[in-house]
Amino acid sequence: MKQGHRRDYTRSSLIKVNQYTRIRNGKVQIVKPTVRYNVVVLICKECKNEFKVNGNRVTRKFCSRKCYLEDWKRRIPGHNKGQKGIQVAWNKGLTAETDPRVAKYTATMTITSREAFRTGKRKVSSHRKWKETDIEKILWSLLDSLDLKYLKNPEIRLKNFSTFPDAYLEKYRLCLYADGNYWHNYPNLLKKDLIINRMLPKYNYKFLRFWGSELKNNPEYCLSKIKEVI
Repeated sequence: MKQGHRRDYTRSSLIKVNQYTRIRNGKVQIVKPTVRYNVVVLICKECKNEFKVNGNRVTRKFCSRKCYLEDWKRRIPGHNKGQKGIQVAWNKGLTAETDPRVAKYTATMTITSREAFRTGKRKVSSHRKWKETDIEKILWSLLDSLDLKYLKNPEIRLKNFSTFPDAYLEKYRLCLYADGNYWHNYPNLLKKDLIINRMLPKYNYKFLRFWGSELKNNPEYCLSKIKEVI
């Protein structure tokens, strides 16, 4: 809309839209019928003033962000309301063994996380999405060439943590990792990989790690190492 131009909300300018379906984020949504450019007068829940919105499917309760925040502050005071200075989290220093609230939350989140990993909604962490990398695809293609059955990124539970190999051959209890040369050379991730390497044999798992450069430049070598183990 051009600056300074006001839309004409007269009867002739209203556009009736019938019910229709659309796909958002892979899900089918049914959009109810509406009349676009229709002006509706609502009353703010906080300040009780009237405000105008467009459309007849509007569910707004507040005229502005300010009124919404005022209502939110009154309904959700928070554990540290009125305190000044550096505020401390309510669960600081508490553990599942010492506080039942923390124990309940831990148990709930454990179930939720395991289900998310099982269904594939989560991978190694909440920051890593289910995006297949080039080196993972190369590793899987090598296993396909041997006609081997394998799982992609399953959860392997160890003592106090889980590991998620890029491929797992259940028949041979073999975990295969495709490690990117950049990220897996970071000290913290390299340290984690070494811990996993020590823990897997203790639980009767075998493992092989391949650098991304090995998978890309010398896949025959990687294939031979897999054949040696199986």
